Amino acid sequence: MSTSAFKNIDHVLVRVKNAPLMMDLFATKLGLPVSWPLQSNDFVTYGWVTLGNTNLEFWAASNNSDLPSDDVLPLFHGLALE
Repeated sequence: MSTSAFKNIDHVLVRVKNAPLMMDLFATKLGLPVSWPLQSNDFVTYGWVTLGNTNLEFWAASNNSDLPSDDVLPLFHGLALE
């Protein structure tokens, strides 16, 4: 019997400059279902859309100083596993 450390990919994180713009494109214009409505706080603005059998999270930091100076947004930022 094989056991796995995870069941599947829960969501893919894409770091962007403007999360509301990306949510508008993917949810409103492309018609993908919103799985987590757009939310904001002092640190970040983020929202999720359903993309097939996983979620796509758009994540926009209020300050990108944690990134190397040569990084260009958008960028693939990570996977969250279930």
